[in-house]
Amino acid sequence: MRDLHPLFVCVLGSFLLMGCGNRNASTEVLRPDENAALSQRLEPSHRPVLVEANALKPFLNPQQLPETDVSGFREYIHGQTGSRAAVLQFRQKLQLKPNQVLLLGDEQSYQKNILLEFPKNDLFASANDLVVNHARMMKTPVAGEVRGEFETTEQYQRRSQAERDKLAKVTANINVDLGRLEDALNYLAVPIPVNVLNPSGDDSAQYDADRQVMHIQTSSTSSTGYYSSVVSTLNLDFSASPRDAKVILGNLRDERDKRNYLGFILGMQQGQLVLDQVILYQHNHNDDRYLRLATINPSELYLSTRPLNEDESNRELHSRQQYPLKQKLPFQFGLRHYRNPEQQQPEPELESRPPTEEELTQLSLEAASGDTEGGL
Repeated sequence: MRDLHPLFVCVLGSFLLMGCGNRNASTEVLRPDENAALSQRLEPSHRPVLVEANALKPFLNPQQLPETDVSGFREYIHGQTGSRAAVLQFRQKLQLKPNQVLLLGDEQSYQKNILLEFPKNDLFASANDLVVNHARMMKTPVAGEVRGEFETTEQYQRRSQAERDKLAKVTANINVDLGRLEDALNYLAVPIPVNVLNPSGDDSAQYDADRQVMHIQTSSTSSTGYYSSVVSTLNLDFSASPRDAKVILGNLRDERDKRNYLGFILGMQQGQLVLDQVILYQHNHNDDRYLRLATINPSELYLSTRPLNEDESNRELHSRQQYPLKQKLPFQFGLRHYRNPEQQQPEPELESRPPTEEELTQLSLEAASGDTEGGL
C-alpha cells in the first residue's frame, strides 16, 4: 500500500467521487427499490495510513499474543465469517470518501463491545490493538519444518533463514491503514438494532409534524446482576419532512421480517475520528444485503441509562451523556496508543503453602460445629 499524505488522500478521494454525484447533506431517504448508477461508483482506495510498515516489528514472543482474537479477525477479513464483503459493497454504494469509516458492527460478533455505548466502552482502543497485532503477526515467522533426517545443521539453518528472509520481503510493505481499522471496529462491535414493534422493549419512533422533528430511541440491557443491571437507551433527534418521516416510519413499523439498525459514519481529521452522520439501514440476512433507509445529521444524540430494577441502593446508575457531533472523538490510534501484549505484566501467582497446625485445628473445630448444628 502506498503511503499518501492524509490531506492529499482526502483531495484525491473528493476528486474521484465528484463524477458519481454529490451526497445530499440533509436527511436523505432512499426507497427500497432505488439501485441507480451502482456500476459507476468507485471503490475507495488509498486510505490514510495509521502505522507505517517499517514501524511494525515481528513478535519476539508470539506465545503472549491473544491468538484467538487475531485468528478470528483473519477469518473475518477473508470472508470466512461475518459480513465484511457486504459492508464493503454497502460503503461503495454510499459513496464514502477514503477518509471516512462506516461503522455498523457485525451480528456474528462474539465480542462485548456494544456499538450503542461506544463513547463509554473499550471498542476503539481494542480495535487499535487488534490491527497492530494482526499486522505484527503477519510479519512473525512461524515454526517451520523440523530438521530433516538427512539434513545437516548448516543446511537446516540456511533453509530456516531463507524462509525468514522470504517472509520479511513479502510483508515489508504492510501498513495499518484506516480501512483495516474499519474492519476491526466492525468485527469487534455489536450492532444497534431498532425494534419498535417489541411491546416489552424500550425502542420507539415518533414524529412531531408541527416541528418536523423525528425521535428514534433504541436500547440494550446489561445482565451483570439484579441490582447492577442497567438499561442503556440511545436517543436520536433529527429534522425530517413529512414525506421522509412517512417512509422511515413505514419501514420501521413493517411487520414483515425486516431488521432495522442504526450505524455511524465517521470521518478522520488530523489523526482523530469525528462523528459525521448517523445511518438508518436494513440488513437482509438471507442474501446478506444492506439497504440504506436514511442518512441523518442529528440535532441531538445522547445516551441515557437507568437501573433495570431500581431501589434506594442503585439510583446513582441514572445518567445522561451527550455524544459529540462534528467534534474530534477522544480516541487515539497508532503505536503510541498500542497496548503491547509483550510488555503487559503477567498476573501475579497466588501464594501456595501447606496449612499450619493452628489452621488445621480451626478447620476441624468448624467442621465439628457444622455437624452438631446439622443434627439439631
